Amino acid sequence: MGDRVAKNPIVAAGGVVAKTLPDDSKEVILVFRAGHNDWSLPKGKLDGGESEVDCAVREVTEETGVEVEATTRLNSVHYLLPNGTEKMVHFWLMNAKGSPPERLETNDPSEVSRVEWIPLDRAINLVTYQSDRGVLKQAKELLS
Repeated sequence: MGDRVAKNPIVAAGGVVAKTLPDDSKEVILVFRAGHNDWSLPKGKLDGGESEVDCAVREVTEETGVEVEATTRLNSVHYLLPNGTEKMVHFWLMNAKGSPPERLETNDPSEVSRVEWIPLDRAINLVTYQSDRGVLKQAKELLS
């Protein structure tokens, strides 16, 4: 029986980018990744020496094409990838810098196929992963 070597967990960060519509309803940005066939929150892995919040801002901007600022720390999620590697993702509530663009276009088309503003309640039901659903529900409480 071989010894199993524990892999270092992957650390990533991302965000919930929200905007308020004239009727006070909220929309958030979701990304669709064709390679994973999933709707999820924009996120990505930390670069060496990068802080979690800096990574979140960089990754969200890359994946959504929107320059953002992090405002409030949200819950972190922890899960196992299909290969057994642990992954920890730290999330922030975010605002677009300036006026949020209506039309979204990713800066990372190799990873992200579509980027869309989605009504918050619909986004909670649309995301593929339960962990993203929990983060969106927390954001909804803070935005209420």
